Amino acid sequence: MTTRNASFAMHRALAVPELLRMILDHAGGEQPYLPALLAFALTCHAFLEPALDIIWHFQNGLGHLVECLPEEFWEASESAQVPLIPRKPNKHTTPQDWERFDFYGQRVRELQCGPSSSLGHASRAISDDLFFWLVSSRPHCPLLPALRKLLWTENSTYGYFDSAHVFFGQQLSALNIDKCTPNSKYSSDVITPILLHLTQRSPDIRELRICIVVDSMDGTQPGPFPDKAFASLQRLESLTLISEVPLSFNSLADLATLPHLAQLHLAADSNPILSAVPNHTNTSHLTFPSLSELLLQSVSMGSSAEFLSACRFPNLKVASIRSTGASDPATVDRTLQLLCERCSRGVLEEFDVTSGQDADVEEEGAQAVTMESLRRLCDFRRLRSFSLLTEMCIVLDDDAVRELAVSWPRMEYLEFYSTAMHPWGQPTATTLQGLAHFARYCPLLGSLTIDVDTSDADVSLHERPGGGYCNRALRTIDFGQSPSLGSPAKVAAFLFAIFPDLAEVNEENDTLVGESWQPVRETYQVLRLARHWRKQAGG
Repeated sequence: MTTRNASFAMHRALAVPELLRMILDHAGGEQPYLPALLAFALTCHAFLEPALDIIWHFQNGLGHLVECLPEEFWEASESAQVPLIPRKPNKHTTPQDWERFDFYGQRVRELQCGPSSSLGHASRAISDDLFFWLVSSRPHCPLLPALRKLLWTENSTYGYFDSAHVFFGQQLSALNIDKCTPNSKYSSDVITPILLHLTQRSPDIRELRICIVVDSMDGTQPGPFPDKAFASLQRLESLTLISEVPLSFNSLADLATLPHLAQLHLAADSNPILSAVPNHTNTSHLTFPSLSELLLQSVSMGSSAEFLSACRFPNLKVASIRSTGASDPATVDRTLQLLCERCSRGVLEEFDVTSGQDADVEEEGAQAVTMESLRRLCDFRRLRSFSLLTEMCIVLDDDAVRELAVSWPRMEYLEFYSTAMHPWGQPTATTLQGLAHFARYCPLLGSLTIDVDTSDADVSLHERPGGGYCNRALRTIDFGQSPSLGSPAKVAAFLFAIFPDLAEVNEENDTLVGESWQPVRETYQVLRLARHWRKQAGG
């Protein structure tokens, strides 16, 4: 740093911008620590600019920027929800009045506007009148010219939700719009202009998330997204639509033309994800060439199946199909069949299927998913993660487990979880001998969830469990709804033989079923200690 004494000079290393940023990031921590950053800013001129960039990078609301204007234009309100209001909104401003505002405003890269509860204690909300005065004072001058990310949430305390477009600019790369105030209604007069402004002012947007919660108590049906709303967003990489507004087939076709779209998340609570596909339409060419991650979420898994039937995903690596309502084996089977037809077997690496989150008690365990359906996935030999969470029973015998284990040599995370009570009671339940197949054929498996029948657990002094194969990568194992039966010592010994480095055995299951595994856990720990002592003794 420089001082009045010429013998002290700033080290040349501090002239490297990247090094300065590393120092400030380390001092500020994960969340910018204002006292430390302010201290750096006041230390010397070299730290001033990068420290201010970090301090103003993210802003909760516009209040702190408004406070940079002369106090003759704003004043504090007695309202906790809207603390800043205009003082003389009709007075014309001069360029000098905006110097401090622009000095800090050009450093803002992320802006969040929404309910006070979501902004936190550091937020400074402004009134409607102050917002519109702020925008109208310099209509041809952008308020935040370097803004890259905008999080815009509807708030019942302000009325400028439809004015998000004033912050759209050439540098905007991420936009998050949440219209989720209770009792709010979807309005094409609000969403449509926002999307149209986006395509005109920020065509290079990379990430777009739109969440619309509709109050349908009045029977109003939401309309579709505007035609060609997504067609011009040629640089779009990630799209999330959480809405009761069904995606039209034309909009889906527009999305398929986006060359860089890699992530697609579509969610609907009641309506179908996709409106009806025209019968005369040839869907064989509706291909998403760059899509690597797909998440479909709806009440019915059949809605996701209809979506899959209309598309192809040659480069899909991650797929997630989730339905809150109860499903049935036929729908699951069709969904898996479509996935196999629409995705490349040599590309898909992660896949999870979830159903029945809101299923009734009588629906749990009423039907079963069998190997007949799961066998379709055996061709996906690059799978690293697979999860099946359902209200139905999952019936897998030892032969089925062996077939799956042989097919998935790269598996790292595997979950078969049924919310139905005691699916292990099926006559074709997996046994401890079946688990040994995972030890033999899945050397990378680190986490396993599966129901198991331990009633016939046995450890022979003349034959090594699992044929002597073991998996040292597995750290977590969970046995779902199945209790520990038979001798805890034999069960623990068998598990220790095939999975010698387990750190957790049903640790998160605090039910009566989970308590039945406590003796197994304790015995397993004794065996690990005994191994450790033997190694220490050189045995």
